[in-house]
Amino acid sequence: WEATTRAQLEEWQQSRKYRWINYLPNPGFNPFTGGFNIQFNLAAPLAEFKTAEANRQKILSIKRMNKLEAEKIKNTVQARYASVKNAIAEYEAQDSLVYFKEIAFDLYSKQYQRNEMTPSEYLARQQERQQFQLARLREANSIYESIRQLLLLAYYPVR
Repeated sequence: WEATTRAQLEEWQQSRKYRWINYLPNPGFNPFTGGFNIQFNLAAPLAEFKTAEANRQKILSIKRMNKLEAEKIKNTVQARYASVKNAIAEYEAQDSLVYFKEIAFDLYSKQYQRNEMTPSEYLARQQERQQFQLARLREANSIYESIRQLLLLAYYPVR
């Protein structure tokens, strides 16, 4: 957020860079009198004193707004990190279920080899196992995508 703040402050200060020109006298030529004249703008220094407080508030506003944006991004990253962490914990907790499903499928395979199960029943069990593995793979990919998005948000917070 500091780099963004610095950039915005520099941009704002660049827009106010040549204010000193307002203090210079204005030379001119009066065709009616045939002479040159010089005018001084006394309102410019007075206006500068009036806007000094507004200028200071503008600088503080830029700093505050960028700090709030940085806090917002930090909170978003922390919330998403907690969500990803919970998803990973849930995924790991299902490992015992995967283990039991594999044991069950091994039992079905042995039953099929002993001709205690029909081929259609065995294929149904095999299809059920593959669907479970596919769902598990989708969960893992979803977690990986969440981690990727979290890293991108943390590394490139500017939208």
